[in-house]
Amino acid sequence: MAFTALFWIALMCLSMTTHLIGVQCRAVKELLSMSSTFQDGHKTLHTDILRRWRRESEATQRQHCALLAVPWMETNALPMDLAQLHRLRVLSTPQGGLRRAVYPEQPLFRFVRRVYRCCQLRFHCRGVKGIQGRISGDTDMEFLLSQDVLSVTVMRAEIHLRVLNPQHLNIEPVLSYMAKRKLPTRYSLLSKENVLELQVDLLFLFQGLQEAAGGAIGGPSLVGMRKVGELSSGGPRERPGAPCSLQDTNVDLWGEGVGPPLTNVELGLALNCDRGGVEVSCEHNGVHLLHSPFIALSYR
Repeated sequence: MAFTALFWIALMCLSMTTHLIGVQCRAVKELLSMSSTFQDGHKTLHTDILRRWRRESEATQRQHCALLAVPWMETNALPMDLAQLHRLRVLSTPQGGLRRAVYPEQPLFRFVRRVYRCCQLRFHCRGVKGIQGRISGDTDMEFLLSQDVLSVTVMRAEIHLRVLNPQHLNIEPVLSYMAKRKLPTRYSLLSKENVLELQVDLLFLFQGLQEAAGGAIGGPSLVGMRKVGELSSGGPRERPGAPCSLQDTNVDLWGEGVGPPLTNVELGLALNCDRGGVEVSCEHNGVHLLHSPFIALSYR
């Protein structure tokens, strides 16, 4: 009798233990299932975030791409009395030697990456060549051109300037050569916080140099030579050596024998600054270049 009672008690304990183990196993399975679902949901959420970020990034990139072909604004203004004056010197590679190398800076690298990315997006895809400039003295900007630059058909040529503008002034570029001939200076700008991204059209200059050099045709043009001669001398109304003039620093336009068909040309660039339509001094309001400028050429 006692044995039977002990047997039934042991059997009941075993049954309860088995039941508890089963409940625990089911609980563990449910927890594992919930954990797996949470992990899958986390992965899905992460994927959604990445997709949204890529869509937003692509939209932002397309906005940047649109800036590569933004229409020019135009101004017929003259350089103001308080304008900040710069001199752009376009230099040829000297015959029989090389000038000091100029290495690309970060703004030029960023521009080239943007053009490459826009080409991948099938938005803006043309050949682009960047020419890094260097600042000489306080106001001179020097650019070294090799002969191969003018062997292609230049579709767009622009100088890129990054200007610090801490007082948020209205800044307008003026090419004195164009202003004196009552022709508009064409430019575009993008302002972000205290920095102004400024681009000024130089297509007329490179087209003139290319026509004089013969371009892809391979032979110099008499009309082009006269055109560059006018650019180089600045025209009869400008006195030689005047500030912000466009002049030739090399008397011999073509040189002797076979050599680079380029001249050393200087082009005056003024930055007019105003606040609410009232002229103010750029320099006294902290306006200055943040980096050495570069020239971007689009060609086909």
